[in-house]
Amino acid sequence: DQNWKLQYTLPNPVTHTMVATDGRKNIWIAGGRMRNLNDKSTMYAEVYCLDVTRKQLIKKDNLPYALAAGFATFIEPYFVVFGGDDAGTFHQVEALIGQINQENDDAKRQSLIEAKNNLQINHPGFKPKVWALDTGKEKWMEWNDMLGESVVTTTAILYRQKIYIPSGEKKAGVRSNQILV
Repeated sequence: DQNWKLQYTLPNPVTHTMVATDGRKNIWIAGGRMRNLNDKSTMYAEVYCLDVTRKQLIKKDNLPYALAAGFATFIEPYFVVFGGDDAGTFHQVEALIGQINQENDDAKRQSLIEAKNNLQINHPGFKPKVWALDTGKEKWMEWNDMLGESVVTTTAILYRQKIYIPSGEKKAGVRSNQILV
């Protein structure tokens, strides 16, 4: 009937999750964050498997630590999460934005804006870690770090036994021109 219907509700209101399908009508969802007005975002480590056939959301073993904005793919039997942001720098930027929004003194406000801009310019980059959840054993394993620039807000494409990672942000607001295979 071409109308949207609510099918599932996640336990947390999240953005920037890492999502992949296992090709068997399951959608894997990991981490993410929730924006909080004038405060730091809430970061999540939770992992869920959405069984589309049974219409169930099943809680799985948490990520080793809270992450957002990374990307994922499924390599049987592993749900693989690449990179991500642990919010180390992101929370500092958010704190400064909150202070900027509440500051009435123009000189102090400008100083806070410069501090925020410097933080973003000198952003150290994102986590290069690759984590794999063995979906049979329900245990996370650390795989080799990504080579090249660790990026976020992109995708991982599994094609002919290779994973292609196009572009992505190498630091806040700065896109990478690399393609990793």
